[in-house]
Amino acid sequence: MSDEQSALAARAAAGSGLSAGLLGLLRRHPRDGWQRAAGLAGSGEVWLANHRHFRDLTGRISGGVAALRDGRSAPDHFDGLFRHDLGSLLAGLDGHHRIEDHHYFPIFRQAVPTLAPGFEILDADHTALHAAIHDLAFAGQGLLRALGAQAQAGDDRLADAAARAAEDAAAVLARFGLLLGRHLDDEEDLVIPLILERARADPDFG
Repeated sequence: MSDEQSALAARAAAGSGLSAGLLGLLRRHPRDGWQRAAGLAGSGEVWLANHRHFRDLTGRISGGVAALRDGRSAPDHFDGLFRHDLGSLLAGLDGHHRIEDHHYFPIFRQAVPTLAPGFEILDADHTALHAAIHDLAFAGQGLLRALGAQAQAGDDRLADAAARAAEDAAAVLARFGLLLGRHLDDEEDLVIPLILERARADPDFG
């Protein structure tokens, strides 16, 4: 496990977010007031919508794997939904992180240099999540291969291999969900208050 993965995993396991020194703007713009804030329109709304989409996809994929393991979902039905949702999640996260790394984070660092350490943490999270995405894709491919082999051979003895692959995928998904959830929460706590604060002086900020 890389240093970036270890750091994100430690925050996720502890349920602790960014340090208090990085959250001064969050105290001025707490979460319960975001939706009513005029400055949220534009990039802030898009940011939160993207994060909701990633959380929803992760939950839907986890639910699909659980339904497959419990026998509530047929393998052929699961296959199509799983491929679609997993592909959407992986592509969406990759694109989202690229825009953040190359456009938004440099702007935010320049706007509020004192928050630069927070964006360094988020950058490191992206490295950790990309490794976790690779693990998730590998586990997903393994599950689909096992299901495909069972269906093609028509051999119930392969059901054990498919069940093990489903268990592996569920474990990887659970870990991925914890890491992603911690990162998204921390990113929102840093970014959304910054957008709201700067929007007072510059409505087009971000």
